Amino acid sequence: MNTAASRSDQPHLAMLVANPVVGDSRVEKSALSAVRAGYRVTIVGIGNASTPRVDHYEHIPIYRIPPDFTRHKAWTRENRRRKSTRAPEVSGTSPVHRAKRAWQRLNRSWGERFDTARESFRVGRPGGWRTVWPQTLDYEEAFLEILHRLRPDIVHAHDRHPMAGAAAYSALQRAAGTPVPWVYDAHEWVPGTIIGGPPKAKTAWVALEAELIRTADAVITVTDHVAGELHSRHRLESRPRTVINAPRGARYALPPDQRRPLREECGVGPETPLLVYVGMLAEHRGVFTIVDALTEMPGVHVAFVGSQNDAVRQQLHDRAVTSGVRDRLHLLDYVPSHSVTWYIESATCGVSALMPYPAHELAMPTKLREYAQAGLPVVASDLDTQSAFVAEHGVGTLFTAGDASSLAAAFHRLLDDQESYRRAVRDPDFLASQTWEGNETALAATWHSLCPVPLPPPEPRSAAPAGADASPTQAERHPTLVVVGGSASDPWTEAWSRHAGDARSQAGSGPDAGGDGPSMSAALDSWLEIDQYADAVLYHGLTCAHGDVDGGSLSEVLSLQRRRKQVGVLTEAPLVDAELLRERPGHALSDWDPEVFNRYRRRALKQARPFLTMLEHGIPLFTSSQRHAHLLDGVHWVPTPLPFPLPPFEEPSPTPEPVSILIVPTIRSQAENQQLDRLVAEATREGFTVRRPRYSRYEPSQAGHAEIVVEALTLGEWGHSAAHAWSASRLVVGHLEESLRTSPVAPLVTAAAPPLLESSVPEIVDTVLGLAQALNGAEAAATRQQGRDFAESIYGGKMAVAGLRGVWGL
Repeated sequence: MNTAASRSDQPHLAMLVANPVVGDSRVEKSALSAVRAGYRVTIVGIGNASTPRVDHYEHIPIYRIPPDFTRHKAWTRENRRRKSTRAPEVSGTSPVHRAKRAWQRLNRSWGERFDTARESFRVGRPGGWRTVWPQTLDYEEAFLEILHRLRPDIVHAHDRHPMAGAAAYSALQRAAGTPVPWVYDAHEWVPGTIIGGPPKAKTAWVALEAELIRTADAVITVTDHVAGELHSRHRLESRPRTVINAPRGARYALPPDQRRPLREECGVGPETPLLVYVGMLAEHRGVFTIVDALTEMPGVHVAFVGSQNDAVRQQLHDRAVTSGVRDRLHLLDYVPSHSVTWYIESATCGVSALMPYPAHELAMPTKLREYAQAGLPVVASDLDTQSAFVAEHGVGTLFTAGDASSLAAAFHRLLDDQESYRRAVRDPDFLASQTWEGNETALAATWHSLCPVPLPPPEPRSAAPAGADASPTQAERHPTLVVVGGSASDPWTEAWSRHAGDARSQAGSGPDAGGDGPSMSAALDSWLEIDQYADAVLYHGLTCAHGDVDGGSLSEVLSLQRRRKQVGVLTEAPLVDAELLRERPGHALSDWDPEVFNRYRRRALKQARPFLTMLEHGIPLFTSSQRHAHLLDGVHWVPTPLPFPLPPFEEPSPTPEPVSILIVPTIRSQAENQQLDRLVAEATREGFTVRRPRYSRYEPSQAGHAEIVVEALTLGEWGHSAAHAWSASRLVVGHLEESLRTSPVAPLVTAAAPPLLESSVPEIVDTVLGLAQALNGAEAAATRQQGRDFAESIYGGKMAVAGLRGVWGL
């Protein structure tokens, strides 16, 4: 067992599925069962445009592989190209034209037969499915890469898509001397399944399953019928275990602000008949048959609680409009699997309208058991497995698959004897046999036989699913903050803890950080901790909480925002285009050499670009630059809190020491630099100590160790160096532009005014030398005390926290 991958004694189980996970109740329930069985679980799915890369189901992390299947995309492009370049069929009715058309069709027919024969030969060879249908290789490599990064101790592959990745990883680990078993969970009968794409797609998937199923360490499936077919077709050594896809026996209500019961959302009264369909919206699931049947069921409504398939939803809408039943059709999104039975229990009955395909004949849809646990009788199409279930237990009526009139008649029969069907479906013995909990033991036994749990299974962190219990409201608790990219003593964390609520720091990593298996697993755990703990997340620059796991800085911040977290980014990047600043009279950039200025502008634009992109996506930016906040919407000025406790007030030393002068490294005009050169020379000549450090070797805290600090004169604002100087009772020389004095971003909204000693460029030498010579005077002492008071009121953290909370509405 690969214990290096785990940070505890729990074995790590990776659960793989080729969908976004949301709404896949079997995957969700299996993951929770694995936690109860003593495993640390990570769910791996496939992402889409509407789902974040990193997510969670209850307390279990989910990682969604970005859907970048290059081989399949290349095949799609080539197939379109061939169709577009194919010679059009000859038209005309003359004998010559008819002969040419016949010749074209014959050539095409022979070509298709040759392609079929070639594919049959290739797919019959080991691994031939990879070349016949490249999408299989895309899935294999995608899941294999993630398994290498997660390094699980056992793998559970749901359905056919992750099989190749799971089998390859298991084989590689076995060859390396650290066996990792894998379980194949067959959700359906693949040879009878409808698979999109050309015929060779299904040929390849069937061949993949046939080749790899025998390498699995265990096989489980959804019905006894499918188990028998798998055992017979693939000549398995033992019959696959059946784990029915039943709902949980417990019923969990969702908070009112998330979802309300079905009838309320549909706006349908208790006396109105209401059918409900739960599941994927697809033609082969019979959804069009249900809509067509409404024309023969006056006054009856139907609710589809289904997948986000915009094309099918539009088709259902158009079909209902054409039939004149649009007002009785309701299209609703999935609810979490643990709340389905609570959500639909107000309906009249459930419906399963599977169309007659071989795989459907063997299928036992999850929705039938969900209807049963909700106390609803069912109207079902007459396919082998589901019709046998309905007839055996007497829980509903049957209709001819695909026949809308037959469906309507079956519904009327159910209404005529509704009470007897409800008694049957609510029979305690029947319900007890149709719960997930009744089948969970077999699932856990399979895992334990392959990867034993050394310690007794821990209790789940939450006995009920997320949202089942009322959580404290914002009014009952203080908002919590996570600061990403901060140290253990980060000033933002300390300030929030003093003035708002609980706060934590998270070191984070660079946006381009990759990582091996353990780091990815740790990143997912970290993400889950942040998601469960924080009301707000504040980032230092482009730091990521999870490296590249969530797709980089922007993707990560948007992911948290979609989860209703308040987010923000701290940045000191030059956000305003230098060209605009240069045009302002007297600005530091106004007299720069054009070549030097252009180099600076290009560098500044590069630094600003990722932050401006965040701004375009509605991510609030926080800066200590009053200028940027004044000029850009969505950029907010917050005074960066100083580390606490603040340095105590220092009396001037009784022994005379050279006065130290610090010239802060910042953007300055050429004229300003010339005057500062002169200042250095004259101050040194008079016995003062002058420091003019390079930007790369400078920290703003150094300003607290100089008696006089020279801030920027032509930027029109002060920086963080001035804050450190004031906190240490030092004198600060600079210039504040009039527009910022009256701007709402300036701290002049408080009673305290900034104790900035004003000076112009021509006067800077005389100003600083005069201060140095009168440093121990009463006026200088008063200014130092004023600076100390200003620093405590502005940079003590309370104003910064108020600024964050104001933007976030906390």
